[in-house]
Amino acid sequence: MAETKYVGKTTRSKEGPRHVTGRGHFTDDFTLPGMLHAVILRSPHAHARIVSIDPEGAQNAAGVFAVITPEEIKQKTNPFKPGRYAAGLKRPIAEYASALGKARYVGEPVAALAARTRGAAEDALELISVEYDPLPAVVDTAEAVRPTSSLLFEELGSNLAWKGSLHYGDIEAAFKQADRIVKEKLKIHRYSSTPLEPFACIASFDAASKKLTVWVNAQVPEVIYDALREALGLEDVRVIIPDIGGGFGQKIHLIRKYVVMISLLAIETGRPVKWIEDRSEHMMAAGHSCAQEFDVEAAVKTDGTVLGLKFKEIDDVGGSISTLTIHFTNKLNNLSNTYKVKNISLEGYSVVTNKCPVIPNRGIGKPGMCFIWERMMDRIAQELKLSPVEVRSINLVQPSEMPYTTPSGNIYDSGDYPGLLKRALEKIDYEKLKEEQRRERERGRLLGIGVVIGVEPGGRNAARDMAIFPEMKESPGAGGVNGATIKLEKNGTLTLFLGSPNCGQSHETTTAQVAADILGIDPERISTSTPFDSDLAPWGVAAAN
Repeated sequence: MAETKYVGKTTRSKEGPRHVTGRGHFTDDFTLPGMLHAVILRSPHAHARIVSIDPEGAQNAAGVFAVITPEEIKQKTNPFKPGRYAAGLKRPIAEYASALGKARYVGEPVAALAARTRGAAEDALELISVEYDPLPAVVDTAEAVRPTSSLLFEELGSNLAWKGSLHYGDIEAAFKQADRIVKEKLKIHRYSSTPLEPFACIASFDAASKKLTVWVNAQVPEVIYDALREALGLEDVRVIIPDIGGGFGQKIHLIRKYVVMISLLAIETGRPVKWIEDRSEHMMAAGHSCAQEFDVEAAVKTDGTVLGLKFKEIDDVGGSISTLTIHFTNKLNNLSNTYKVKNISLEGYSVVTNKCPVIPNRGIGKPGMCFIWERMMDRIAQELKLSPVEVRSINLVQPSEMPYTTPSGNIYDSGDYPGLLKRALEKIDYEKLKEEQRRERERGRLLGIGVVIGVEPGGRNAARDMAIFPEMKESPGAGGVNGATIKLEKNGTLTLFLGSPNCGQSHETTTAQVAADILGIDPERISTSTPFDSDLAPWGVAAAN
């Protein structure tokens, strides 16, 4: 790698001062003339048919300008197009911005209204009358796939919404040559994040020019842009993303539903509409990571060499089909972790349940792949009576093998994994810790020493993802790239326009360093255009933290 003058060097944060002094500008800091305030009615049931909705009481309440129900959303918007992570569905499913016909998880949007104040909106929300017919809730994947289970999506004929398999190398030969087969059942529970700033959106529609402008704290502008164009049939859409109070993957997929609902209210009322999610809403329905179950088998030699790995994965994707395969396909980014194992086979099953929908939260499948490998390394060490360090060391990719191509085609450009492990063990004085462990165990006290190695892949390549399964080839998407535009100002300074917003990654600081190295100027003479504005910014994919 070429020597850099600024990248990788300590520098003062460009965006830090405004945040630590309270001068950041978040979506809720913006107020437009004549702006209304929206609230959302949510399902109290995990699974229920919506028999009827009567909005009249709310429509007649003081200060209320508009109420939208599922039927109106169906009439006035188009369903979301299935993304690449729902491309393998057995039958197409029409998903709209709100529940339609039935609610599939507690907190699913059912209706929305806009009023003069947030208080008036909250009061009026209680006047919307909804009759539900509760249905059996399915909350376990094993229960969900039974023939007698209640179906979330009748069109599918099953709660098993997707299945697929991938095979690399010669997995049969690897298992035939093995001295031992080590097996393990593993499970990862659901988890989620609570960013300081929940979902937030302002929508303003100019009826004369038919231009829709939204201010939203979304991590991926293109998801919002495409959702609005597709759902509302508009050509002129502007997406502005101010400072974001944390994303963690939550502000990628589900947020598009709310932006469509708030935009429809703005179109219906002819006035700007603001919606700020409250904390209870966020805890209820902002999305979770995927609960995953694995049946894993490793083919090993007596010296600890791993010849092959195969596993079956069952993903609980909750009450939506928009991210069916994301936790499965993302494992291809670190499929072999830091190990030189060429024979790998994986099966994936995505099961819908009456839980909050799965989102790309905190790692998106990659921690699961690392967990599989590291747990299996420990199990192999236990069964072969070897040291966990020894088993890992014998399987690590060596510096002489760099750049290393993984079975799924990813390239590790550089690295000294054995050297890194050696230095880590020296730092913690591993041999001394083992002696302490021995002494403590003799006293009846259990003292554990954990050794874990993981590789963190960079941006995903959606174009490659689409080639994995035939049904994904026609899906929209591009490689994991972001655009940037540089403007030379009159005073000789530079302004960067970036294709992704900043939600904690210090875009303004780091991109100035990159540009400074390339252009040979001081990063202090480079600034970044904020907030993100799709009318000015080039194409971008995502920002994730």
